[in-house]
Amino acid sequence: MEFKHSIEVTQSPEFFRKYVDIFSSIGVDPEFWLAKKEKLFFIRCIELFNQGMDIGSKEAIPFLAEVLDFKTDPQKGVYIYRGKLRKKGWLTDTTTGTEIPAIFDLRKRHNPQYIHFDLGVSLLK
Repeated sequence: MEFKHSIEVTQSPEFFRKYVDIFSSIGVDPEFWLAKKEKLFFIRCIELFNQGMDIGSKEAIPFLAEVLDFKTDPQKGVYIYRGKLRKKGWLTDTTTGTEIPAIFDLRKRHNPQYIHFDLGVSLLK
């Protein structure tokens, strides 16, 4: 049986939310799935990373803080959420900066506004 379905969205955050949801459901153990606010924060990380910003830098803090509207201490809020994402494996520190999983690095893709998943499901006996 074959099932084809397209998801079309008009805004970048919704595009990445769908992308993260699909990737999570097929490639991530449930214990590492992102909670709602973590996902919002990660989506902002994806956007900034693909714009060439080091999401682990001090310069990224105001851009990351605005997505969750940290009222009391934006810097502390960003550090906490970065830590949560690192612990779950969604962010990684390297010698060149903080990285996201390669599947979300759209900078070198021919058409970064289109993601295709070719998925098969088998029941092994």
